[in-house]
Amino acid sequence: MSIKQSGHKLQKLPFCISPDEDRFGVSVTDEILSLLESSAPVAICVSGGKDSQASAIRVSEYLDSISHNGPRILVHSDLGSVEWKDSLPVCERLAKRLSLDLLVLRRKAGDMMERWETRWKNNVERYANLSSVKLILPWSTPSMRFCTSELKTAVITSDLVKRFPGQSIVSVSGIRHAESSARAKMPVARVQPKLSRKGVTGWDWHPLIER
Repeated sequence: MSIKQSGHKLQKLPFCISPDEDRFGVSVTDEILSLLESSAPVAICVSGGKDSQASAIRVSEYLDSISHNGPRILVHSDLGSVEWKDSLPVCERLAKRLSLDLLVLRRKAGDMMERWETRWKNNVERYANLSSVKLILPWSTPSMRFCTSELKTAVITSDLVKRFPGQSIVSVSGIRHAESSARAKMPVARVQPKLSRKGVTGWDWHPLIER
């Protein structure tokens, strides 16, 4: 079964126990399928949450079904003291179940709490020096997702570019349209600018986006 979305032809590819149950399928574009068939490295981002676990399991089984023989790894970006205490243990058990290496990354400039504290300190200093007339929130919000951009996307893409020089990389995440109005507008796959540098090209792939 094929459908059209965001200019890409999507293929519904069920691969689990019951092939008649579309809920066990993944969505994939022609571009992603071409990369996978050419043995592109696949980095599956995992947080310890149920969506990322489901994404890792389904994608791993799908890659096996198409005989993908490129590198595969799980990637976990540790947010530090604000992280759920079982996040890493869950990711470690998932890696063991899938027989994949788990790459654990952390922001060198400090964890999420340190980022919030620094943001507040700088904010107060600007206000005291009259260079700002309004205090801003120090923590992340739905409209200010620097936690994702700085502590996840930037950290992960930087490592992948160094790890797979000169290659085309597929970065997998388990986001879904049903999660929010913003994510409802996201495509199944798109070029990731932070992976497309230094001779490397990269795509974000959201295989469960329609689930």
